[in-house]
Amino acid sequence: MDKIADQLTPEPGSIKYYDINETAARRAKEANSFYSYKPGSATAEYRRCVDEAAQIVQRQKKHVDPMYYEQIDRLLDAYSRKLADNINRGNEIDARVPSVMIAGPSKFPVRRKEKQNAARDKNMGEWRHIQGLLDKIRNTGTGGVSADDPNATDKLEQKLAEREQSQEFMKGINAYYRKNKTLDGCPGLTSDQIESMKAGMARDWRKDPVPFEPYQLSNNNAEIRRLKTRIGELKQHQEKDYSGWSFDGGIVEANKAQNRLQIFFDGKPGAEQRAALKSNGFRWAPSVGAWQRQLNSNAYCAADRLPFIHPATGEKPTELQCNVNEYERQFMCSSTRLRSNPTERGADMPTYTLNELIDMMEPQARQDKEIITNCIHGLELYAAQQAEKDTASPKIAEMRGLIERLVLYWGIDDGENAKPVSYFMQSFDACIEDVNAGGQLIGSYHQHMNAINGLHLFGMEMVAAQGDMAIGDILATRDLIKEMAAHWDIEPRSIVDDMADQLTSEAWGLLPSRRERGFVDGYEIKQTVLFDNNQGFALAENAGESPSFMVWRFFEQDEDRDYHLAHCFETEAKALQFFASRVKDYAAEHGAKEAELPAPRVRETLNGSQDEKPSVLRQIRKARNAPKSPRGQEPERGRKKTGPEL
Repeated sequence: MDKIADQLTPEPGSIKYYDINETAARRAKEANSFYSYKPGSATAEYRRCVDEAAQIVQRQKKHVDPMYYEQIDRLLDAYSRKLADNINRGNEIDARVPSVMIAGPSKFPVRRKEKQNAARDKNMGEWRHIQGLLDKIRNTGTGGVSADDPNATDKLEQKLAEREQSQEFMKGINAYYRKNKTLDGCPGLTSDQIESMKAGMARDWRKDPVPFEPYQLSNNNAEIRRLKTRIGELKQHQEKDYSGWSFDGGIVEANKAQNRLQIFFDGKPGAEQRAALKSNGFRWAPSVGAWQRQLNSNAYCAADRLPFIHPATGEKPTELQCNVNEYERQFMCSSTRLRSNPTERGADMPTYTLNELIDMMEPQARQDKEIITNCIHGLELYAAQQAEKDTASPKIAEMRGLIERLVLYWGIDDGENAKPVSYFMQSFDACIEDVNAGGQLIGSYHQHMNAINGLHLFGMEMVAAQGDMAIGDILATRDLIKEMAAHWDIEPRSIVDDMADQLTSEAWGLLPSRRERGFVDGYEIKQTVLFDNNQGFALAENAGESPSFMVWRFFEQDEDRDYHLAHCFETEAKALQFFASRVKDYAAEHGAKEAELPAPRVRETLNGSQDEKPSVLRQIRKARNAPKSPRGQEPERGRKKTGPEL
């Protein structure tokens, strides 16, 4: 066997092979076949499989960056080692019980054969897992970049440079084509590439195709923005300090080199403790002998939920981490109270930029910032689609101003690795320029919902942060949500309606609950209708404001009125009609009786004024409730003529 192994040994340094037990292979062959075992055949088959894996490795190295070579070589070595162990194990299992064709049916050990078959099935499952290493080799260097990778920042910066170079290349080709109306002689393109692009443009169904379609430029731009954001997050993570601690029964270490929060127990934890660790994202790592999860703020929050690993000093893990990061310490002391009651903001509360808060706050805050960033991209899409219809549309300037306001309001432009406002403005202008150059943007459902979700979050944040000072902005945000939903025809519409209704309710809920009997926020009350259940409606006017008329609903108790659910009108006629309609509908729905009689003009509207034409909805309701004509009798139509019949 040694002689055969020497003959099959490759050149030194090419591939590392592991030993195959030729004795076990021979016994397995004799126990399951009438043919003799060919010496060295098991080793030869094993090395053939490893050589095929080595060919996959060589092909993969031609297509990936050299920084991945070491990782690919480790996978190849793992494949070679595990495959040898699997083959030796399989031969040992096959030799346990001979085949019934070899041993004969008399007194055949059925139970032992069943155990052998179960072991074969398990070993086959391990073989399938080993073959999965080949897929890992094929995918190495082609997927995303993990935060665990020590070279993650360098890899992302390299990808970013390639994307930016590709963006400039595509814009240059399109500019050359728009100027010359042909690709012939275009610098940077070979003759084959020119012919290939011409053929692609000839197959395009559009009237005026271009070498690179607008969606290609937009998608590449979006990837550039994503890479820049990701690089900034990784740099912040690398600069942040993390603390470890000791507890009764072990220690916790913050391993920044491996990007893991690791828990080392003195002994094996109990079943309940292991279940709690798993439910909070910790996994057992035999390679280091620790329970661990990715190192970030979430890991410390998860450790808070595990009392058996709390520090011996009596503090919580997040409190220890707060001592390392001063901003985080001050924020976590107040974040829970602010989220439970956003209006309780004292004048002595410390203020921070959002970038500082995002670095220290709970996972929800990180998600909020991501929602706003995605919202900005969605607003760019909406503005670009408006530019397709009209390059001078006022919505373009409106969206540009809103994006600038979002960046400043949320502090996205503030912080060590943040992007300035000019970055977002340049990105917006570039998107509009791409559309003006003849492009067309469609967008996806997710992009549409990202914009709407971000606006809803912005409106709710103004409710909590600015109160009744921002009622106008909150309602304007609500109107924009409705406008964008109608433009994109978002379904189900009930989702958007719920968002708009919530902003409306929150906005008018910010108004002071107790007001003087004669005035409501500067509006003079002209008429009220109070029902016997202490509910009522009020009509108010302020000629110097826009809108000039308001209709409130109120609740009266102890001669004080709580006004809410306001509706705005520019004309008195519409306000009176709505007021009368609400009073009549409420009385019919709740069976309530009036405790205050309305003024004559309101009574006239309630009873149906001769001057006011009913709404279309009221006409439809009236026609539906009108008595039907008897069968066969033609209803009278129009005005009856007078005079003799002809």
